[in-house]
Amino acid sequence: MKIYTYSPRNGVFLGAAIAQKNPKRDGEFLMPAWATDIAPPDVVAGMVAVYDSDGVTWSLVADHRGETVYNTETGAACVIDEPGDIPDGHTPFVPPSQDATWDGDAWQMPAPIYDQLFAAAASRRYRAETGGCVWNGWVQATDDRGQAKCMAELQAINEGLRTDGDGWKFAHGFEALTNAQMLELVIAVRNHVAACYTSEGAVRTEINAGTIQTFDQIEKWPDWPGVA
Repeated sequence: MKIYTYSPRNGVFLGAAIAQKNPKRDGEFLMPAWATDIAPPDVVAGMVAVYDSDGVTWSLVADHRGETVYNTETGAACVIDEPGDIPDGHTPFVPPSQDATWDGDAWQMPAPIYDQLFAAAASRRYRAETGGCVWNGWVQATDDRGQAKCMAELQAINEGLRTDGDGWKFAHGFEALTNAQMLELVIAVRNHVAACYTSEGAVRTEINAGTIQTFDQIEKWPDWPGVA
């Protein structure tokens, strides 16, 4: 006779076996503990067969064993070790940070505070400032080194040390610049840097006014200067 064994702890189906014949009673079989001759239902994905010894019946139960879930109050992780639905107050979705809160459907991040938004604006301004500018159709470096080199050339012009037509390296390569052109380039770099700070000030004003409330709005603010 075929029998079906189940866990004494939670009734989960363990496997099938063949019952031994009763040596004292012909035609009868010995039924071991934690076994039944009632066949479990066919298991479907995500479910497990569980036996109810009181009701003498099998049922299919959700099986999340081995899955990690997160407490919606604390964010603490735990691994499910029993069959059944995901416990109340838990979700399989990973909290994005320890500051996230659960709204019943998803984790939500707290709105950034003013200091964080101001810091993000300063970071975005710095990337615009040092990201280069376009002069005469050529891309000029505007990082700290690029700005310092422009100032050195301006000083060389003022001291009569720079020769008209000296080469100057842009992103695409060298170009010969007159002293007048070099002066125009220095002014363009200065104007670019000044425009970046002006833009940061404008963004800070919008943060204070409440029209900018997210990091994404700062990043996508349309008037940041720089190379397109």
